[in-house]
Order: sequence, then structure tokens, then C-alpha cells
Amino acid sequence: MRILIDTNVLADLLLGRNPYYDIAFDILTMCADKKVYGYIAAHSIPNLFYILRKSMVPAILPNEFLDKYV
Repeated sequence: MRILIDTNVLADLLLGRNPYYDIAFDILTMCADKKVYGYIAAHSIPNLFYILRKSMVPAILPNEFLDKYV
């Protein structure tokens, strides 16, 4: 069976978002065990990067960046 894995499923897993983490883990485990073939859309990669970056790294304002690194 082939399934299309939504960006939110990956984000739930990577960010540990409840109550969906366990379900996302089960889906990816089935893919790893080759019980199903999981696919993601090409646009999911930059979307996931954006979500993870916003969730994990505090934003640095341009002036703060310049003051700190220049």
C-alpha cells in the first residue's frame, strides 16, 4: 500500500506534538518496517523546514544580528 504523508504528520512527530505524536510515530514505523510505502509531496520539504525553524530557533532581528556579529 502507498500513502501520502502530510506535512503535519511529520511535524507532529519531529516536534512531539500531542495528541498526534503516537499516531505519527506509528505511521512512520510502518514505513520503516516496509508495511506501507510512505511518500511526501515535494512542497512538504520547505514547508517542514519553515515550521521546524519557527518552532525551534528564536528569531533574531536584523539589528540584533548586526550588533552581535558585525
